[in-house]
Amino acid sequence: MKELLTRALSGVIYVGLILWATFYNEYAFLAVISIFGILCLNEFLDLVTKKKVVYLIVSLLIAPFVFYSFSIEFSKYFFAILAVLVNVLLFLGLKDAKRFKFIYQQKGNAITVFCYQVIGFVCMAYIPSLRGNYTPFLILGLFILVWVNDSFAYLSGTTFGKNKLCPSISPNKSIEGFIGGFIMTLIASFILYKYVGIISFSYWLGYGIIASVIGSIGDLVQSKFKRNAGVKDSGNIMPGHGGIFDRLDSVLYASPFVFLLLNL
Repeated sequence: MKELLTRALSGVIYVGLILWATFYNEYAFLAVISIFGILCLNEFLDLVTKKKVVYLIVSLLIAPFVFYSFSIEFSKYFFAILAVLVNVLLFLGLKDAKRFKFIYQQKGNAITVFCYQVIGFVCMAYIPSLRGNYTPFLILGLFILVWVNDSFAYLSGTTFGKNKLCPSISPNKSIEGFIGGFIMTLIASFILYKYVGIISFSYWLGYGIIASVIGSIGDLVQSKFKRNAGVKDSGNIMPGHGGIFDRLDSVLYASPFVFLLLNL
């Protein structure tokens, strides 16, 4: 019971912080996402390299340049597409395919740190402002749909799950869980369209598909990094949940895809 209460409390604080920062103003959101980004990168580096300090310093120096570059039309597309391509490589390397498995090895660290982590968080930071004015629900919608997908994938999986989705990486995930999460995420997308609006139904549908399908892949990608490192959680900053990377893996992976969707 105590462990359940601890998990619930840390979860409420995490969600509450995101909601407060997102609705308060653009600067509060950017501040919280920046802090999350640094914590997430720190946890990621613990998983993949012993040269953490070097990568962390270089990333902190490069990140402002990348953020500024997103104000230039060509640059933002270049970086977002680059992040998507690297995320595709991470997906292709999940099964240890010979030609793609380098992306999970030390030789791929510079690529994943820059494209998967740094650009991923910059895309996340820019999403609320992609329609001109700062619009909280453009990013909050992604968080909500990922949370819906995770929750109903878990409920569906524990109730109906028989066929494993990817047992070599995440043995608890099932195909039935994925289907349940996908259906409920699409329903949540329709609800957001009806009661939030802001963007058309086709965009909300795209949000839902990305949150469920791409977000689930992002969760598997993170599980692959943890399995390679031989750890259960990426950190312990959130009691009962693990690290920030454990909570943001799906949103981080999905953000470049949503960024490009909103620029169509």
